Amino acid sequence: MEEIRPYLLFAGLGYLSGSVLYAQIFLRLFRGRDVRTVSEDENPGTANAFLGGGAVCGVLALVGDLCKGMLPVQWALQNCDMRCPWFALVLAAPVIGHAWPIFFRFRGGKAIAVSFGVLLGIAPVCPVPLAALAFFYLFFSLVVRISPHAWRSIAAFLAAGLAGRALALPTSLVGGVRLIVLIVCGKHLAALHRNPEPVRLRLFHS
Repeated sequence: MEEIRPYLLFAGLGYLSGSVLYAQIFLRLFRGRDVRTVSEDENPGTANAFLGGGAVCGVLALVGDLCKGMLPVQWALQNCDMRCPWFALVLAAPVIGHAWPIFFRFRGGKAIAVSFGVLLGIAPVCPVPLAALAFFYLFFSLVVRISPHAWRSIAAFLAAGLAGRALALPTSLVGGVRLIVLIVCGKHLAALHRNPEPVRLRLFHS
């Protein structure tokens, strides 16, 4: 039990950090609006902060969402062994917090930016997961073009999750990435269930 406590502590801190919805906070400050009223998807995320509050509001929300994933993970790296299986929970915790935030009645967002933040957090010691997710987002945006954005995100996260095992990452990191993939894809599929949109594919030359 003594060995598990540090991981549970940092997972708890990560969850609380993830539960701060910066898009909601900054849009309230800049426009006095609820970010969920900005668009039909009702997502309290960075894209709606840009849409409803403009560039400065959006950038602040983006930086906040990246940092709330990155900083708890970097702190944990200084105090925990990332090869321990429990480190997977530390990685997933900020994403869980954003998806089901305790400070906002567990009504959270789709957790894309915070996921990138988490992977930024481990990038100094293992840049592969961040590079894989960025690569597949670009691939499904520029080469095999998937739209709408929800389906593109699902494809990018699923591909990045599969790449982790193929690239022989530590089991703890593979487990953490897969937890993140399950959360993000689940949130997007739930949104698509509420507002169905068919997937569309195009090749870069078409």
